Amino acid sequence: MQEFIVLQCFSCEVYQVHIVKKSSKWRCKLCNAKQSIVKIFMKSESAKECRVIVQELNEKYIKHAEELGIALGSETKNTPIEEPGTKGTNSDNQGGILKISDSKWTKYSDEDKKTCAD
Repeated sequence: MQEFIVLQCFSCEVYQVHIVKKSSKWRCKLCNAKQSIVKIFMKSESAKECRVIVQELNEKYIKHAEELGIALGSETKNTPIEEPGTKGTNSDNQGGILKISDSKWTKYSDEDKKTCAD
């Protein structure tokens, strides 16, 4: 019979149910962070029991975070979007935020309009 354990991710702090494996490493289902088993909150042969406990623990965590005024997920919402391969190398790219520019063809289409008008 399979055994299930309840774990908490160190990165996103979400409680999750995982199947017991020989390895002490596991990967978060939400943020995909690989980590070691630090604390087992529950161990059971019934996945349903573990899921109920996970739901309760996540609800308690959210309520506790709201009481403290911690914005959950604020790290990802305010993170500027960077273009791949341009980490801090582009002087036009201020603060890593993508700059929406005109199409490359607008330069040529403007020249065509000028030559047609002449």
